[in-house]
Amino acid sequence: MFSKPTRRLLLLCALLPSLGFRGTGSATFLEGKTESLIFFISDADTEWTAGEKTEMIQMIYGAENWLISQAADNGRILDFSHHFYGWESDITVPAIQDGIRSGYEDVTLAKKITTILGYESPQQLLEQYPADNTQLLFVLKKDGASYAFAYDIGMSEDYYVEGMAIYHRFAPDMPNCEACIAHEMLHLFGAHDYYKTFQTTSEQEELARTQFPDSIMLRTSYNINELNIDPISKWRLGWFDEKPAQADFFTPVSYTPKAVEILEGGLGTDGFDKIIDPSIKLEGILGTQDLEGLFAEPIEENDEENNEEQKNKK
Repeated sequence: MFSKPTRRLLLLCALLPSLGFRGTGSATFLEGKTESLIFFISDADTEWTAGEKTEMIQMIYGAENWLISQAADNGRILDFSHHFYGWESDITVPAIQDGIRSGYEDVTLAKKITTILGYESPQQLLEQYPADNTQLLFVLKKDGASYAFAYDIGMSEDYYVEGMAIYHRFAPDMPNCEACIAHEMLHLFGAHDYYKTFQTTSEQEELARTQFPDSIMLRTSYNINELNIDPISKWRLGWFDEKPAQADFFTPVSYTPKAVEILEGGLGTDGFDKIIDPSIKLEGILGTQDLEGLFAEPIEENDEENNEEQKNKK
């Protein structure tokens, strides 16, 4: 249906910093009943149409159905139920943050949006929907790279409720896809990226390309059925107990704990319009700290084409 090369989609999904624990947060192991709470968010310059919302819901359902099929193939029973917020009328915010894969995207969406809806905390919202697992899907009326914010041991309980930011499209001529949404969901349940990021090395990506060339955690595609879930990710999802031999090699690169301290202490409720660039200092959202060096690995694009695109945007 789409002619865009799958290679271009490789960099358009992301995971915010994770230490690598299994079975933590509101999305633990991928089986049983998972409650998907879906929020449609727009800003002063955008508005969802009914048709666009329907398309995004169909995409989310497609991602979930693929996960159900994958679980069944591995002897696991998985089911999803849904509740919607912003369906009749969008949840509006002053502005939506650009999705630029910086590694510093807003990880406080759960708190911000549930506050707008009148809840004291995301946990209070979860109490309404008993389930084995709960995930929050914030569907943003903007183009960008979707990302997940998973909980890990050692983080503040403020981040216990896990979720993802799903952008409407990657770009005006590049629709989002089921595979990207399924990729983000798997992050919440413990799976990690295999392509190079600020927490993934070139060596890890190279081995993954050899061992798991069709893993949904390495690449994505507009044809989700050409992808699969690799053995290490299956272990991380809780589908079997025996740890694969190469699992430790693919553990995310550690990052400076100061990053979490700053995120916990500095993010306010008005950061939707902030484009977080690690080369500059920001006032009011992460304090005045220089963001360079917060993570162990520098943020790099992994091909000349993407580097050229970034230059053209400046």
